[in-house]
Amino acid sequence: MPANNQTTLGIAVAITVAPSVPDVELALIVSTTNKVRDSDPYLIAFIQPIDPSNPKDWPHSRKIAVTDVLSAIGFCPIMAGTIMAPALPTIKTELHMNSTEVVMALSIYLLATAFGPLAIGPLSEIHRRKNILHICNAWFLVWNLVCVFADTKCLLIAARFLAEFGASSTYALAGGVLGDVWRPEERGRSLCLYLLIQLLGAAVGPIIGGFMAARTTWRWMFWSISIFQAAMLVAEMAIFQETYAPIILRQRAAHLRRSTGNLQYRTVYERQDNSKSVPTVLARALTRPMRQLALHPIIQITFLIQAWSYGIVYLVLASFASLWTGQYDQSIELSGPHYIAYAAGEIAGRSADPSWIATTACADARKTASTAPNPASS
Repeated sequence: MPANNQTTLGIAVAITVAPSVPDVELALIVSTTNKVRDSDPYLIAFIQPIDPSNPKDWPHSRKIAVTDVLSAIGFCPIMAGTIMAPALPTIKTELHMNSTEVVMALSIYLLATAFGPLAIGPLSEIHRRKNILHICNAWFLVWNLVCVFADTKCLLIAARFLAEFGASSTYALAGGVLGDVWRPEERGRSLCLYLLIQLLGAAVGPIIGGFMAARTTWRWMFWSISIFQAAMLVAEMAIFQETYAPIILRQRAAHLRRSTGNLQYRTVYERQDNSKSVPTVLARALTRPMRQLALHPIIQITFLIQAWSYGIVYLVLASFASLWTGQYDQSIELSGPHYIAYAAGEIAGRSADPSWIATTACADARKTASTAPNPASS
C-alpha cells in the first residue's frame, strides 16, 4: 500500500514520528507504534502531532465540558453519602434500628466504594468508559429510589450499599477520564476543577438533610438526590463522549475493515491481544487491581492510609449531627452548617494538588531534557 495514500474515507491511517511525550503511559504506546510503523501500514494510530479524534487534542471547551459533567455526576454520590446524617435519630426510631445499625446504614455506603472500582475500572477499558459510566449511574439512580420506599432496616442498608456500588464509577473512572483528555502539565488545573464541585457535596448534603429532617420526612432526602441524579444522567448522556484512546482507535479500525473489506487493519492493542480469548482478556483486566494490591508495597501503604482516613471521616460524619443536637442543644437545622468546616478542609487540602502536580511535571521535564542525547554530539 503506498505510503502517500494511507487514508480511506477521510480516516487517517498514517503513523508519523511523535514528538517528545512527557506522559509515561502514552510514551510507551508511541514507542511501540513507532517501531512497527514502517513494516506495518495497516496499524491504526493517532496522527501526530494533532489528531482531532484524540481526546488530548480536543478543543479546550470540549475538555472543560467533559470535566464539568464528571464533576456534577460525582456531586450526587458524595451528597448522598452525607445527606442522611442529620436524620439518623429519626430513621433509627422509624425503622426500629439500634445505634450500630443506623450508623451502618450511613457508613456501608463507603464500603461499596472499596469494591465497585475493582470491577468498574477494568470493565471500562473493555466495554468503553462512556457505556460503563451510563450504566453505573443509572444503577445508582434505581437503588437510590429503592431507599425512598425502604420500610425495613435491612432493605435500607442493602439499597444504600448497592446504590454506592454503582455510584463508585465516578471515583473509578474520574482519574482515567481526566488522564485521557488532559496532558500531564494540564491535569493539576483540571483536577482542581473536578474536585471543587464534587467536594461541596460533603457540606451541602448535611445542610439540606438537616432542614429536610426538621421540616419533612427523611425520605425526601432520597427523592431530592434521585431527581438531581436523573437530571445529571440526561446531561451526561448528551455531553459525555468516549475518551479512552484504545477504544477510539478500535472503532476507527473496525470502520476501516467494514468500509474497505480489508481485515488487516488493527490497532497496536488489538495486535497485542489478538491471540488471547475474550475471557482471558477480561479475567486479566478484572484481576489486575488485586494483583497490583498484592504485589506492590506502595499501593498497599496507600490503601491502608486511605482506608484509615475514610474510616475517620465517616465516623465524624455519623457523629457530628448528634453531637451538636445532643451535647450543645442545637436544632437539627443548625447542626448542618457545621459540615462546612469539613468541606473547607477538603477544598484547602485539594487546592495544593495543582501546584504540586505542576512542580513534579516541571521537574520531570527538566530531568528528561538533561538525560536526552545531544544531536550535535551524534
